[in-house]
Amino acid sequence: MLYIVNKKTKQLEEIEESIFQELKVWERRDLEQWVQEYPALLGEELFVVTTEYDKFDKSNDRLDVLAIDRQGKIVIIELKRDLAPSTTEMQGIKYAAFCSNLTIEDVVDIYCEGSKKKGDKVTPDDVENQIIDFIQDDNFEDFNNQPRIILVAREYKQDTTSSILWLRSFGVDIACVKLELYSLRNHAGENTIAIKPTTIIPLPEAEDFIVGRERKETTAAGITKRQKFFLDFYGRLIERFKKECPGITDRSATKDGWCWLPVGCSGIHFEWWFRKKPTNLFEIGLHLEKLEKAENQKILAAFEKIKDTLEEKLSEKLNFEYEWGKKWCKMYVENEEVEDMAKLDDWIIETTKKFYKHVKPELDRIMGK
Repeated sequence: MLYIVNKKTKQLEEIEESIFQELKVWERRDLEQWVQEYPALLGEELFVVTTEYDKFDKSNDRLDVLAIDRQGKIVIIELKRDLAPSTTEMQGIKYAAFCSNLTIEDVVDIYCEGSKKKGDKVTPDDVENQIIDFIQDDNFEDFNNQPRIILVAREYKQDTTSSILWLRSFGVDIACVKLELYSLRNHAGENTIAIKPTTIIPLPEAEDFIVGRERKETTAAGITKRQKFFLDFYGRLIERFKKECPGITDRSATKDGWCWLPVGCSGIHFEWWFRKKPTNLFEIGLHLEKLEKAENQKILAAFEKIKDTLEEKLSEKLNFEYEWGKKWCKMYVENEEVEDMAKLDDWIIETTKKFYKHVKPELDRIMGK
């Protein structure tokens, strides 16, 4: 149920949820176009490679949307109108298997082919640079063989969600996004549609714990030497941080070059980032990753007004990056002395404590908490 409020009378009005069929919303004509043009509709920034991809060997199947996430993972997006059939998760797995061997060269070719059909002129070098710029992992070399899966529908059966939760327990990165549609009238009296996207698996409020637990259970084998370094490095830091600052996070170590910590605000977090390539430095930052670029920039601007005060309290030089990715912003400090790991560990823990002591209260104030 959706409620709207009349500004003058302050009266609530109930808006009944509609189904896609009633509103004449179609998978290919509408849903695909919305996701392609506004991938943040699914709760994160994605680089859309193509839609309606059907170049699978010895198969006539057609993948709805092929994308890349900020961590450099292939993302399979399967769209369903209204109720998702019981076989939806298996369809996503099949496409993930088909795409598991894609290299960055393959993805560049796929993007170029799709752009050519639309009459756009792009070069492979330009596309590859766009992809590399979009991916935020400095250690990215190529896609691994474990694509993510995002299922999108208005409603899911219990057997579907049960299967998905079971698959996640075995390390399959599969998520469910629920799209609710409402028929409204705008200020001019014209019919319009309101869309309410909600990630139901994994639940956003439990994602820190759930994803951390799943990673802990599934990263014991099959990792590279670099991933093992990060797993050991962040495992050591997380355990120390939990002992010295109990109650802040339940997360486990990550095999990625970054590790984020909660601040109690949706779309915002503190982040540890070991930028071992190409710059050899460690970064601790406040990442503003809300869906609206203007909101991220507004929050960052509020912090820049108190830059001198924060630098004095942190005993560190603050850097402000308003154009980080397409919509995100960040404020961070950095340390180039990364060879002495014992000293680096101490600096990370002590500086993170200062972030929670001095930056977190200012964030709460800015966010009106």
